[in-house]
Amino acid sequence: VTYLKDGTFNFANLIDNPSPPPSPQKPGPPPQVIVYHLRITNGAVAFADLTRKTPFNIRYQPINVDLTDFTTLRDQAGPYQIAATGDSGESFVWAGNITVNPLGSAGTFQLKGLKLGKYKPYSREYVMFDTVDGVVNAGADYRYDSSTNALDLAVSNAYVTLSRFQLKTPDTGEDVVTIPSLSINQVQASLLKRTAEVGRIQSSGGSLLVRRNQDGTLNLLANLVPQPKDSSTNSAAPAGPPWAAKIDEIAFDNYAIKIEDKVPPKPALFKIDGFGFDLKNVSNASNAPVTVALSLRLQDTGSIGVNGAATLLPPSADLQIGVTNLDLRMIQPYLEQQVKMAVARGSLNVNGHARYSSATPTAGFDGDLSLTNFAVTDQVQFDDLASWDALEITGIRMDLEPVKVHVDKIKFSGAKNSAIILPDHRLNILTILPDRKFAPAETNPPPQTNALPELTLGEFAFENTSLHFADRSIEPNCVFDVQEAGGSIKNISSRVQTPSEVEVKGRVDQFSTFSVTGRLNPMPDNLFVDVKVAFTNTGLTALSPYTEKYVGRPLEKGKLSLALYYKIDQKALNATNDIFIDQLTLGPKNGSTNATHLPVKLAIALLKDRKGRIKLDVPVHGQLDDPNVNPWPVIRGVVENLILKAATSPFSLLGAMFGSSKELGINFDPGQSAILPAQTNILDGLAKALYDRPELTLEINGSVDPATDRDVMARAKFERQIKTLFIQELADAGKPAMSLDGVKLAPADFARLVPRAYSNAFGAYQPVSTNQTPEAAVPLPPKTAVPPVAVVYNSPHSGMPFFGHGGTRMVEWSHWRPAAPVPPPVSV
Repeated sequence: VTYLKDGTFNFANLIDNPSPPPSPQKPGPPPQVIVYHLRITNGAVAFADLTRKTPFNIRYQPINVDLTDFTTLRDQAGPYQIAATGDSGESFVWAGNITVNPLGSAGTFQLKGLKLGKYKPYSREYVMFDTVDGVVNAGADYRYDSSTNALDLAVSNAYVTLSRFQLKTPDTGEDVVTIPSLSINQVQASLLKRTAEVGRIQSSGGSLLVRRNQDGTLNLLANLVPQPKDSSTNSAAPAGPPWAAKIDEIAFDNYAIKIEDKVPPKPALFKIDGFGFDLKNVSNASNAPVTVALSLRLQDTGSIGVNGAATLLPPSADLQIGVTNLDLRMIQPYLEQQVKMAVARGSLNVNGHARYSSATPTAGFDGDLSLTNFAVTDQVQFDDLASWDALEITGIRMDLEPVKVHVDKIKFSGAKNSAIILPDHRLNILTILPDRKFAPAETNPPPQTNALPELTLGEFAFENTSLHFADRSIEPNCVFDVQEAGGSIKNISSRVQTPSEVEVKGRVDQFSTFSVTGRLNPMPDNLFVDVKVAFTNTGLTALSPYTEKYVGRPLEKGKLSLALYYKIDQKALNATNDIFIDQLTLGPKNGSTNATHLPVKLAIALLKDRKGRIKLDVPVHGQLDDPNVNPWPVIRGVVENLILKAATSPFSLLGAMFGSSKELGINFDPGQSAILPAQTNILDGLAKALYDRPELTLEINGSVDPATDRDVMARAKFERQIKTLFIQELADAGKPAMSLDGVKLAPADFARLVPRAYSNAFGAYQPVSTNQTPEAAVPLPPKTAVPPVAVVYNSPHSGMPFFGHGGTRMVEWSHWRPAAPVPPPVSV
């Protein structure tokens, strides 16, 4: 038998067109035929199909037929048996009884040793895989009855087994599917009743290769051959009730699945072994429960188990899920597409109950989750980014319709985190994030709801947590660590307005501790903070790289203590910042080009008391929606202002620190060195301030202000000369001498003694006319004729602060002229 390429059989052309049928005769009773025994032995049939791309050929020999008591008598059945063997070793046996009137049959069919590889010309029209092996055995009991109007065909005790099945890719020869054994047993089906039932489907030890190619296609689907659509096919569902189908059990075990994903730049590989599942009572009946059990091992270390019940119509599931020691490194190819971060290690554990129902609809999860032995590194500087011994999330209750999440407790143990400022001044956590590309704003954006889902957390706790900080943007690097931090935040909720309780403790170094206590509600719609922060004896020498660069001096010693209190209620901020610095000491200058020109060392000396302590109190008040209310810029501004105040008005700063509203500086009357009684209290305050600031060194240098001191000092000297002449007159007259300060001259005496003083200094007195200059009227004697006059005085620049001025300075003139400018003073 040959099926030709034109779709006809070879023997069709051997039959001539039949002659027209004879005219119908008057019907009579049907003939009765009896074949008592028909036997065919050692028959042969050769079949060739030339319509396939690769011709198909098969030969069956021997073919044996045995038919007994074959008759057209009504309700008379005759036994039969047909047996054949193919040229590939397959055989089939068909035996039973057959009835011609009415047509019916019952019997058994068996097929053994059918090799699927021989039928590759047919399979290639559906899949491009090569069927290199596979043996099928099948059998069934059947019954056919046409005595009624309905077609009654039923099979029972049917089975199909598949062994040594193997599919390979045609190009690379990879094994795609291997099935050592697959059996389908206890199959029952009835065409009249429209029912089908399978007792058990079982397979063991198979393997599967699933690959997603770079273009996103799956290898299993990409190798399917598309079939042309038949327009003549009526797609309408057949009349009658729907089929009722049921599979009592589907059991697969010890399968291996290799999953490759070549879409990411770094391909992902998932290795599954020990895969098995058991489904019982699989049915298309509505609300029929299916028992589910599944287990597998992933990446050689992790295990996943699922047990529970589900329904197919409508879809629903109620499953217990267990995940143990699942290696998180397998997600790396997908993670690095989102962030430049690498998972160095980590294990996921899950124990929970998942539920889903499409009828309600509802979906949720209850259970516990943990991430253990976890560590990630950044892929920019390849530094350790974060790690922890254990992250435990217990008491999870999650619903998705609507979204509600409750967690009893989240606990971190042994967490180690890193915050590193890179040489380009970026924080390490920001370098691993992708560059944000903002889409243009929509003209009419859809309305958005800012309502948060309902979230509640009983407690967030952590223990033995540390933070490593390093600033690589300066040389030398600044490095310090926060160690042994631990504490908890209790009762966090997006709905309940009760603030959460906060308690955190830890240490920065061996002797420094810190604590955070209070209450807070972090939700933005109802932000509430009532928190105290305390740091005790925190060493500051770790910050020396900053002072070396920006102050120009190393930080040799110093301890910091903080007492901060922040309260935010209804967006109103009230904060106090008590800062205590002990024994702050800067080293010698280092010549840094970035150093400030402000006198930081002077400011420190002004701020430190006799015991080496600096105390600052910086309150902050305002509304959070005011952009100018930001605690840290305020604190920084206070420090900067203190340094600036030290540079420009140090005595005002001292006065403010000691409760005085006045500047602790002394102003002298022009040309006078006497301290006025009203300024005595200022001197007392200055003395107290200097006593309490032993690092301050007050150097006093005298100076003059020619604009204000010259005339007053010239007049004072001239008056002393006049008084001296008056005292000489008293002595010449035999009267007792008296001190200069005790002399009170009458105007007449003063006018009488002026010409005499002039004559003593310059010779004969000659009054100067108003139209002559002193230079023209009075010729100056030679420089050597007059001895120098030394004047000693104590006077600062008028109106200037006491610091840095004043003191004793000797000024000498070669000769003194009332109308001539005073030469610049000379220090001696």
